[in-house]
Amino acid sequence: MRTFDWDVFEQFLTDEIVRCVDDAGARNPDSLPRAAALFDLHARDMLVLFPAVAVTHDRAENSEPWAVHPGDWSWQAETSRDGDRWAAVLTAFAGSGGQVWEQVTDRYFDTLVRACRRATVALTLEGGVAADFSVAAIGDDDGDLHSRCLTPVQLSHRLPRISARRRALARLATLPPTSRTGELVGLLEDWRSQDPGLLAAAGAMLGELGRPGSAAIAALLARRPVDAESWPVWADVADQIPVVAAPLVDVLFETLGDRGVPHRVRARAASSLAWLGYLGEIAPALASLPSEVALDVIARRYLSESKRGRLDYSPLEKVFDRRPELHDALLARLSATEMHDTDAADIATALAAIDSPWPFIRQHASVVMLTAHV
Repeated sequence: MRTFDWDVFEQFLTDEIVRCVDDAGARNPDSLPRAAALFDLHARDMLVLFPAVAVTHDRAENSEPWAVHPGDWSWQAETSRDGDRWAAVLTAFAGSGGQVWEQVTDRYFDTLVRACRRATVALTLEGGVAADFSVAAIGDDDGDLHSRCLTPVQLSHRLPRISARRRALARLATLPPTSRTGELVGLLEDWRSQDPGLLAAAGAMLGELGRPGSAAIAALLARRPVDAESWPVWADVADQIPVVAAPLVDVLFETLGDRGVPHRVRARAASSLAWLGYLGEIAPALASLPSEVALDVIARRYLSESKRGRLDYSPLEKVFDRRPELHDALLARLSATEMHDTDAADIATALAAIDSPWPFIRQHASVVMLTAHV
């Protein structure tokens, strides 16, 4: 399946929300719908499920409906068969050749946001809802998806911390690149007093600056003496860089090889290098780390909830060839029910790995294929 009609899907979502709110209002004529939500959003393991829809009314026990999870609201819509069919079609599209799962799911969430906004406008114009009525998608993030569904006024009232974060990021985006880099570095230096969401967004913005951003993070990580408390925070930012420049990689290797820095900093450097695609290159250095720490480094690349880049077992083979004693311990961590999101292109890699001499690789590849709903 090579195409998916996002516009028609968005219209279906909008109509479905409106239908559910109208139905909830008809069943509760003595009170006006005050809010509607898309929740229970499943878009992982190569499987998309249609979201649940909930509605709450003016006479809800809590004066602020969003203080209660939509799963506990007064009215829950029945699952739509048409919605399930749309989810099945989207799952098939995401699993088709040439599609990147993360890009498909990003657009899926964008579509949910647009449908919520459109439904809010349509139902407000239609009447029959409370004056402050709104529709929002509720995810597992720090309120970001919810915030994207709101107007600036609604956002300032309901999610003031995220509203302040948005204003700060908007101001930073207007600055020239050099000034922006300087202020972003300042936020990272003062990370203890920053909103974690702003810090993460600032790190992502620094990464978007390309080589200057990568160089700025490298300069932070290269500071001596090493700040053992700040270093992992800055390494988290390094892990977000889309294209990593040589100076940053060099600093990570230097830190891993420096026996004079705290042990946990060296372990964190190894973790970043493995995440950024250098697991094979650090295989010799893993011998200098305790076995459990080395296992954590390897597991981050293959057993995390997320992944970076395409599936590749060749670095893991280099590690096992050099340190075969790690194999059984890593195999014990493998779960048949937990796997990072998989792109369609990863299936061919997993299929080829079924003949690997290493049981972990064979079983990991099997789990990849079993969790890929294509």
